[in-house]
Amino acid sequence: MSSNPHKDLMLNVDGFGPIAEAKNVVIKPMTVFVGPSNTGKSYLAILLYAISRGLKEANNFVHWNRFDQPSENFRKLIDGVRDMTHAVTGPRPDSRRGDEELVEYDWRETSDEVLRVVSEMHSDWIEFATTSISKSIASFFEVTQLNELAPRFKVPHEGTGFKLCLHHDRVDWELVCNDGHLNIASAVFPYLLLPESVSWTLAVEDSARNTALNDFTRYHLLQSMNASFGAQFNDLEHATYFPAARSGIIATHRTLNRNLVASVYNTGSGREIVQHNRIINDFLENLLQIEPYGGISDKCARNLAEILENALVNGAIVADPVEFGQPDFFYSQQNLRIPLNRSSSMVTELAPIVLFLRHLLRVGETLIIEEPEAHLHPSAQQKFAAVLALLVRNGFRVLITTHSHYMVEQISDFVAASHLSPEKRRELLRLGPVLEEEDIYLNEDEVGVYGFDNSSGSTIVKNIPFDESFAYVPEDHNQALTEQFNRNVRIMRAQQNGHSVNGHDAE
Repeated sequence: MSSNPHKDLMLNVDGFGPIAEAKNVVIKPMTVFVGPSNTGKSYLAILLYAISRGLKEANNFVHWNRFDQPSENFRKLIDGVRDMTHAVTGPRPDSRRGDEELVEYDWRETSDEVLRVVSEMHSDWIEFATTSISKSIASFFEVTQLNELAPRFKVPHEGTGFKLCLHHDRVDWELVCNDGHLNIASAVFPYLLLPESVSWTLAVEDSARNTALNDFTRYHLLQSMNASFGAQFNDLEHATYFPAARSGIIATHRTLNRNLVASVYNTGSGREIVQHNRIINDFLENLLQIEPYGGISDKCARNLAEILENALVNGAIVADPVEFGQPDFFYSQQNLRIPLNRSSSMVTELAPIVLFLRHLLRVGETLIIEEPEAHLHPSAQQKFAAVLALLVRNGFRVLITTHSHYMVEQISDFVAASHLSPEKRRELLRLGPVLEEEDIYLNEDEVGVYGFDNSSGSTIVKNIPFDESFAYVPEDHNQALTEQFNRNVRIMRAQQNGHSVNGHDAE
């Protein structure tokens, strides 16, 4: 029986930037993109994030007050709810007052009219979402048109394209980009509105509250639509991106934001406007949302932040308020308190993830992390892999881009340990203090590992089989180790053959 509570997304890419082909890339609760630098790992990760941000913007469709021109069909639905007729059906079963009545509100039009409006709204949503996602992808890749994302190499494909789809129970949709044109197909309307969904039973005390009741009814309908939307797209819509440059950004975040604001106010003065790409802008925006004494994180996320601190940071990451502007961030250890810009590179590398878990993230959301191994000793990389697996165990989705075989081999160990007892897992993994208290493992269906190979001059992305009996050994790392060993052998042989005298070649 699968323990995977998430709906898996499947991505196919054909001639997209540096990637010639990526077939059937399933985004699992733990997804790993591994391979050499400059092969397109971040390219795919940013594509997924850009789509998620586009979906988040498309969510405004259910918030009719957030955009200027709601569709005509959307107005009809809202007006229909406002103008619903009602009929008194008797006293409320739990009425505290005898004169309270149960009032049933029904759509004034026929069921056929409801179906027609809902069907046409489906088309409205597809048009709205397509525009939002197209703009988002173009913005993140800094192009004006999607057809500019052409491949950087010659392949026998025409143009550029990708397809992202999700098929799960009643959810069935796909996003297709073909030669620069984006289309969305959805077999099920995202709001799951049925004729009976727009008929509500509400209680009122007297007819004088009709106006308030109508407002509440509209609000209730919109909230229901929004909840249905979130239920379908939650896995992708709520994503947070941790760029490879996060260590430097958080160490200088106040200066970066101050310069950005100053440049806006000084436009026209001859000063160059400071510009960041959207990945960095989103990251800075999230830092601005951190509240030192609170936040929107749930208890589980806060507990995971504490585990990460205790297992790797050996101290606390503290957000302190300032009189104006965003908080200051410090590294605190015993009686020592150090600003993040003077703390170790490992601390600044992990600090954003600690802070976001403590203040901004909730179970069910997605973390996209570039190079989680950066600035970490191999033993720390293995422990961080354990924390990432623990995030999955607690309901998060994690996607990483990495060069580190330490990280991937450790993830392999967690899959291999999945069929052992919790006690045996803790005994054999030996993850050290704090982590050894947790039951950490990954099931086969929770992990997807994809290798990026550009040995032919263009990148082919392939699935790497992963199960409890498979130990991951990256081919590119093996080649690097072999070459290093051969170089060492050649040098030692040269020394033995008298080709070196006091560090110089013999004459």
